[in-house]
Amino acid sequence: MPKRKIMRIRIWDNCTINKVVDGDTVYVQRKKDRVKVRLYGIDTPEIEQNGGEEAFKFLYQWHNKKVRVRIITFYTDYGRIIAILYDQDGKCLNEELVKNGHAWVYITYCRTSICEQWKILQKKAKAQKLGLWSKQYPLPPWEYRKDYLFRATQQTRIFHNNSCPKYRKEGIGFNDKDNAIKNGYRPCLQCVRK
Repeated sequence: MPKRKIMRIRIWDNCTINKVVDGDTVYVQRKKDRVKVRLYGIDTPEIEQNGGEEAFKFLYQWHNKKVRVRIITFYTDYGRIIAILYDQDGKCLNEELVKNGHAWVYITYCRTSICEQWKILQKKAKAQKLGLWSKQYPLPPWEYRKDYLFRATQQTRIFHNNSCPKYRKEGIGFNDKDNAIKNGYRPCLQCVRK
């Protein structure tokens, strides 16, 4: 895990979102500087993941709009800042993504008091089946990014090895087939040998 340099909170006013990378990363223009910003405390599906395109489109509505940037972490090892963004009406973009079901509260990193409020909003979005919560088994992006030897789907209860054409990153991950079997999944007869 990359180390983060924590600084006291700083505010940048009058910035413009000039590029949306995905549902939780943008570039903002601050005077003459173009700065990569990762939205604090949330994690949206990857673009190629279920719900990723929707999260991107939701955030894109603020493209070329003025925002206030409340910096939480200044320049991580990934060359970006971690921040909370507010539009000109005072709406928190991070919160809007959670409230509308396009993001998870990233509990590993969300450590400020606002995170408790976001967790409540996430529960409401889930109860209302908004956005990613409209899917039966939404896969958190931190699970999607892991490389597992085997993946299974809830619907079929069949697991595939990572070289099988039926292997999908959307599935539940296992690193050994015995664990998959123990959890009630059965192997694909074409790709997993006993």
